Amino acid sequence: MKNQTKRLTTSAVFAAIICVVTTFVAVPAPAIGNINLGDIFILCAAWILGPWGAAAAGIGACLADLLSGFAIYAPATFVIKALMALACYYLFVFLNKFIKHQIFSRLLSALVAEAVMVTGYFIYESILYGFSAAIASVPFNLIQGSVCLVIGTLCSILLYKSHVVRSFCEELN
Repeated sequence: MKNQTKRLTTSAVFAAIICVVTTFVAVPAPAIGNINLGDIFILCAAWILGPWGAAAAGIGACLADLLSGFAIYAPATFVIKALMALACYYLFVFLNKFIKHQIFSRLLSALVAEAVMVTGYFIYESILYGFSAAIASVPFNLIQGSVCLVIGTLCSILLYKSHVVRSFCEELN
């Protein structure tokens, strides 16, 4: 029961961090909204919390859309960001069985997670606005994904090297 409470509260903290960073650490992008750094913490939540990171990712990013005036994206964001976190976590666990250096597992799992994000928003925007408008947002999503992939991987390595985070992760699992 103690671990469940830790997972739940840590997920809530990550959801709040994701929401705040997505909302306030963003660069406006023409016609598509903004490029934000929330994915950094989505990746970290996935690596630290496992499947619970999906709840934090979906809820935090969805709330950011609602607070930022992009409510039309909120349902898709919830699903896309949760799928990102799940893909990141499960691929990371799988790759760790074959790759000795976690940095490569983190980079590859983050790359797939960001591909889920780019593809998910492309599909959603194709439905909403048509193919041409959706394809126009792909470069911005690729920029966001690339930046977050690098920074998220570096942050997670630094966090894991801290004995507090490492022991916390070991207690959760």
